[in-house]
Amino acid sequence: MPTAVSISIVVPVYNEYENLPVLTNRLTAAMDKIQFPAWEVLLINDGSTDGSEAKIQEIEQEDSRFRGIHFAKNCGQSSAIDAGFKHARYDLVGTLDADLQNDPFDYEILLPQMVDNVGVVCGIRVNRNDTKSKR
Repeated sequence: MPTAVSISIVVPVYNEYENLPVLTNRLTAAMDKIQFPAWEVLLINDGSTDGSEAKIQEIEQEDSRFRGIHFAKNCGQSSAIDAGFKHARYDLVGTLDADLQNDPFDYEILLPQMVDNVGVVCGIRVNRNDTKSKR
C-alpha cells in the first residue's frame, strides 16, 4: 500500500458531454468504495465544442472533489494529462479516459501495487472498442 493515501485522478476530456455524468458517478462510487481519505478528479477540457465545458462547470458546482481545467483550443491528450499532473493536489496521481472504456473500480486492483519506490503502475485495456486505425 502506498504511503500517500490520497489520490488525484486526471481525466482528459474532448467532446465527452454525454459521458460526463456517467463517468463522474462511476468515479465517485469507486473512490468512495476504495475509501481514500481524500481524492480529487481533474477534468481537463481539451477544447471541446460539444458543451463539455459547461457540463464540467456544473459538475464542479455539485461536488468540490471535481475540478475543471479548460483549454481554449484542442491541444491533445498529452497536453491535457500534463496540465492535470501539474495541477494535482496529491502525490499519488492516476489517469483515466472519459470515453467510459476504463473502469474506475480498477484502481482498487492497482492500489496494492502502488508501493514505495515504484514509480508507475499501469493496467492494459484488453477489449478495446476503437476503430482499427486507433488500435
